[in-house]
Amino acid sequence: MIRALNEDLGTKLGILLFWIVTLSTAVGACVLFFSGQRFEGWVGIASLFVFIIVQVILPRAAGMSNPTSMRIMISLLMLISLTIGRYFSLYKRIVHFDKLQHFLYGIMISLIAVVILYRLIPIHSRRQSEFHPAAIGIFTTGTTMIILFIWELFEYTCDRLFNSDMQDWKAGGISGLTDTMLDLAVGFLGALLASAIIMIVYSRNREIFYNRFLAGFFPLDSKKDCIIRDNREEAI
Repeated sequence: MIRALNEDLGTKLGILLFWIVTLSTAVGACVLFFSGQRFEGWVGIASLFVFIIVQVILPRAAGMSNPTSMRIMISLLMLISLTIGRYFSLYKRIVHFDKLQHFLYGIMISLIAVVILYRLIPIHSRRQSEFHPAAIGIFTTGTTMIILFIWELFEYTCDRLFNSDMQDWKAGGISGLTDTMLDLAVGFLGALLASAIIMIVYSRNREIFYNRFLAGFFPLDSKKDCIIRDNREEAI
């Protein structure tokens, strides 16, 4: 009963945070538009679309679920990095606030990368996957760095097309290069930390690792697995 109550509270918290982020991001973007900061407003709208895609559309399109714990983490990260961070100019007011976000995104993307890896595995093999722990670490870290590189490429493109300063290039000298390399470096550290934890837990007990951290993303796997086994037994 206590477990069911905690799950119910977690679900409600996840829904509440989702709508807080959605509404606050939309309202903040509108305020920026009316105050003349059109670029920042467009960034808010684009971020909101990405947030909804990751939280709702992508899991459904991939035939997966988005567990409450993951929904809460993504919402909190979005709330801190955009709704609070960008709209209240914390990136300029607080030293290294930007680097902290890249570190956290490195961790979050690594977790998502593991889910992507398991999504590529056939249903009947997911629970008993036989990856070498190092292979998982390389995949998660590599996937994270690719996404972080794409983000830096997006920032560079925006700075050139819209004369924004996402990469801090207007400070002159090698400021833009330094900002980009530090962003990638701290993101890499976050990815390494997450990948190391994933490798350790996975190497200790692969099935427990799947049941505790990944089963929630694939709620239909058990049912489909049973159907596959029944069909095989009937064929025999």
